[in-house]
Amino acid sequence: MSTAVERRFPVGAELVAGAVNFRVWAPRRKQVEVVLEESLSVPLLNEGDGYFSGVVQSARPGMHYRFRLDCGEQLVPDPASRFQPEGPHGPSQIVDPFLYGWKDDAWTGVQLDGQIIYEMHIATFSHDGTWTAACGLLPELAEIGITLVEIMPVAEFSGNFGWGYDGTALFAPRICTEHRTIFARSWTAPTHLAWPSCSTSFTNTFGSGRKLPQRIF
Repeated sequence: MSTAVERRFPVGAELVAGAVNFRVWAPRRKQVEVVLEESLSVPLLNEGDGYFSGVVQSARPGMHYRFRLDCGEQLVPDPASRFQPEGPHGPSQIVDPFLYGWKDDAWTGVQLDGQIIYEMHIATFSHDGTWTAACGLLPELAEIGITLVEIMPVAEFSGNFGWGYDGTALFAPRICTEHRTIFARSWTAPTHLAWPSCSTSFTNTFGSGRKLPQRIF
């Protein structure tokens, strides 16, 4: 295991030279281990200032992981997780963000003046509560004059339906029973009159996962 790496982001699981670098901020802890696939446990180096990190050569995208704190029995997800396939209380998943090919290079954005904004809560907007179902209803919003959609929630939260004000994994797109790339595929295709913006509520976070910061910090 090595810790001398260059990262794009300060925390989370990040791919580096054929391996994965794990970094977490846990200032109240003396020891942190990353546990891969519920079996392989690798201790992380205490960098000081509350940060623990390490490179695991055998880690790969798609693998699940959690953290063990101070040799405890309970395993906790990564607060900076990029994907929570089993919800905010389940394991985190290593993600390769470069696998998805974005197709919105030609989009130059919109001006705020004259826009009619609709605040959409994905998990309650449609009967299915999914990204795909909501995307299918965009033409109806356009018909009534909506020109811009503010999407909520983007962050993962507990349960199948909800307003999304209790986001726990603020860097993990809401799964909505679909693959994480559904959000990107559905909402970047320039085929609708209503264009999306994204919103994450930071004023009401950590709903049922409110114990997560206590476990980590």
